[in-house]
Amino acid sequence: MLAVLHRGWLANMQAFVQQDCRVDMKSRAVKRQAQRLLVNISRNRAPKGRRAVVLTYHSVHPTLSFASATPEDFARHLEWLKEHCQLVDFHSIPQLVHANGHDKPVVAITFDDGYEDNYTYALPPLTSMDIPATVFVTTGLIEGDPAVVGRLSALWGTPQGHVKGMSWGQMKEMHASRVTFGAHTVSHPNLAALDPVSVTREMYTSRHVLEEYLQVPVETFAYPFGNPRFHVSSQTTRCAADVGFKAAGTVQFRGIKPTDIALRIPRFPVTRDSVDVLRGKIYGGLDLIGEIRDRAPLWVLKLSSAESPSRLERAVSGPGSGLQGDPS
Repeated sequence: MLAVLHRGWLANMQAFVQQDCRVDMKSRAVKRQAQRLLVNISRNRAPKGRRAVVLTYHSVHPTLSFASATPEDFARHLEWLKEHCQLVDFHSIPQLVHANGHDKPVVAITFDDGYEDNYTYALPPLTSMDIPATVFVTTGLIEGDPAVVGRLSALWGTPQGHVKGMSWGQMKEMHASRVTFGAHTVSHPNLAALDPVSVTREMYTSRHVLEEYLQVPVETFAYPFGNPRFHVSSQTTRCAADVGFKAAGTVQFRGIKPTDIALRIPRFPVTRDSVDVLRGKIYGGLDLIGEIRDRAPLWVLKLSSAESPSRLERAVSGPGSGLQGDPS
């Protein structure tokens, strides 16, 4: 029955996106319709067999327009995850995906860029509930590079004063808890658009800076923007291996498959999700959206770039993004 519903919904979506008029409104409606349907289907369905998911947040803040969650919603997410999942560090995911004996979904929580509110609002509930997390750091943001702050501000469509990175002192305090740090380049470019020397420089420099300040090994990485169709190439993956990273995260709307390699671990983006939507992501009810995005023709993905109100997510959805300065 579930397969029939999935096939019917997919057919409706494909017909829907090929209509010419009012694409922006329709693509948003498709997303809402898809999430409602798939969340309802999976509402009371715990996953069968092994299930591993990585979640990725950016900002946790009560008022910022680009926040992935408010502090209240983030706390609700953690409460549900703590009760229903086995929570692990990101670097453990490649081994646990192939391990046996998981009664609950295996979930890792990650953050991208290194915003100060990760310390202010995300760390307290993580600490009080004893939950591990990984922050992938854009080192140019931490060091206050005006060009990097300006780029992230433009990508999010928010004033530069709203884009503030953590301090090294805050990061050391977080590391003393159960928070680990990974690299996320220096300047947050689209690595697939760069030559191998530039890609390696971005990766190596961000890793070296983190290790120098934190005095701990940095063996994990997250690709900026992260869509394997547009922002992660075989070249960038080889560069990540050459730099010495043991695990690296993409951004994809699905859980992890046994065939996913350690240097291309899909991470589900969190965008002001309700607990019901979060449950759907963890239990697999929303994986169909990711399967479509992984396989759909590129023109469909370009249409879907209107789904999100955030400029960064629009960049994740399409080819014209990253270092070249096109925030849309």
